[in-house]
Amino acid sequence: MKALVSPQERAEWKINKQDFIAELQAKYHITRLEEITNTKRKYCYEWTIKTDHHFLNGMLDDSLNCVCIETDSADLGCSFALWTRTFMPDGAEIMLYDEDFINHIYFNKDTDIGQLIKVFR
Repeated sequence: MKALVSPQERAEWKINKQDFIAELQAKYHITRLEEITNTKRKYCYEWTIKTDHHFLNGMLDDSLNCVCIETDSADLGCSFALWTRTFMPDGAEIMLYDEDFINHIYFNKDTDIGQLIKVFR
């Protein structure tokens, strides 16, 4: 599963990256976390999570309102997307979608994980 968690259109709000990274480290088993300083890349952080024989690679876009996910588990990817959503404004229209925009769903903090998983399985 390769997917993005982001607003459909350009947004003025930003994820607080210090809070995001601190909670990421507290909640997940991070095996790699890098701050990206290369200005040619459009991401500011990159990480790898390992859990229960699965992995999740993630990147925080330097716009601070988009997170990219790549994982071998739809359950882990959707769970992470819901967690990521908690850093975004309640009223924002947020989508979880794949790179080809074949699978997509608008969701909020209270969306049932089953709804997300159904879209990506």
